[in-house]
Amino acid sequence: MKRIWLLFAVMLLLGCTATQRPGTSGETVTPPGTSDGTVTLPGVIAYIHGGDLWVKPLDGEARRLTDAGGFNSPSFSHSGDWILVRRNNELWTVRTDGSALRQLPVAGQSVLAAWSPANDRLAYRVADRIDVVTPGVGVGVGVGVGVIEPGGKGNKVLVSLAPGSHVTRLAWSPDGKWIGYDLNPGGPGIPTGPASLMKVPVDGGTPQAVYAIQSDKPQCLIMAGWMPDGQALLFWPQPLCSGSLLADGTMLMTVPAAGRTPRKLVGAMLTHPDFLAASRDGAIAVASGAGRVAWTSKAIAVVPAGGPEAVRITPADVAAISPAWSPDGRRLAYSAMPDAGMSISGGDQARKALTGRRIWVANAAGTGARALTTDEGFRDEAPRFTSDGRLLFVRLTPANTAALWLVPADGGRPAQLVEIDSPGEWFGFYGWIDWSEKFAFQPGL
Repeated sequence: MKRIWLLFAVMLLLGCTATQRPGTSGETVTPPGTSDGTVTLPGVIAYIHGGDLWVKPLDGEARRLTDAGGFNSPSFSHSGDWILVRRNNELWTVRTDGSALRQLPVAGQSVLAAWSPANDRLAYRVADRIDVVTPGVGVGVGVGVGVIEPGGKGNKVLVSLAPGSHVTRLAWSPDGKWIGYDLNPGGPGIPTGPASLMKVPVDGGTPQAVYAIQSDKPQCLIMAGWMPDGQALLFWPQPLCSGSLLADGTMLMTVPAAGRTPRKLVGAMLTHPDFLAASRDGAIAVASGAGRVAWTSKAIAVVPAGGPEAVRITPADVAAISPAWSPDGRRLAYSAMPDAGMSISGGDQARKALTGRRIWVANAAGTGARALTTDEGFRDEAPRFTSDGRLLFVRLTPANTAALWLVPADGGRPAQLVEIDSPGEWFGFYGWIDWSEKFAFQPGL
């Protein structure tokens, strides 16, 4: 209920004209609603256009939050009241109404951050430490991995790493009480010992080892997330700590948060963030398949809640990526195209093949699959369910311009919502584009 009222407050704030201040600009925003006066909350998008951060209720007006340029990778806090955004090697936070735009006291080429799923706190990693900090509070924190609370009391170090070790990724537990992270030996690409999967209490305490690789060869781990019930962690093994081997895929594995023996869920998949999605009822969907190219040998597979290994739900003649669950967990959306095979290595053939991508929706078991977009010559990707029965997705044009579109999840005519910055290169990483650099979506309730 708290989140409903906070999101409603955001909508009302977006319906007011903000006072101008250096570095921002604002426009009046109309709260969404229906003809009978009932207010609906289908969701809000944060997106990058012209290098600046914008925010828009799906059925309201857009508002520009920055005007300095160079911003990317927006993400919403749990309540939807804050947005985290990058600029160069810096992290910034801003309220959704455009106020309190501030740089966080952490920076660096390797800095990364993730919002808690339970409250408005940020975990971040810079070099060799895990900290808890507060956005906008002007306290220097040095380097490390940390947590940020807008309006809180300051910074808190959770983990200081010994020299010669590094963290690749981190992830919050579903209840927001733990941070899981990988602890790899040596500098990136310089293994010197066994790798471990770790967890640390957010409110302070001793880091705990969940799993450690015992091998006489260099091995690394990458934190992938938590199981939806919070009872286990997900990770990808990185054979020989090799980035080249990892680029062609690896297993997805899970291990109980209390420790013990891990088990395999997926035989091979790429470690792209949108290749893995969890439903509210505990099922996991992945884009499975080995090989770095995204136009062949990719399938949507589902691990039922508490189930064994993943089961493929898309046919063998299509290459499908980017699964997304409906709010009730009964349907999956994904981007799919005819499998182009390994005979295509790039160039015009690959570009033409990728324009065959369409947005599809199917039942969780794979039945009833149907294409929701059919316009030829476009590349449709990165679907997201709204709370009112629509799908938000990205459409890339032959001219390499990009826009967010909406289409009814039960079928209907797609409509363009807003333009967003293009990725700069249609090829991306062998046919995959990280669209989280250009937009974020906060579902309504």
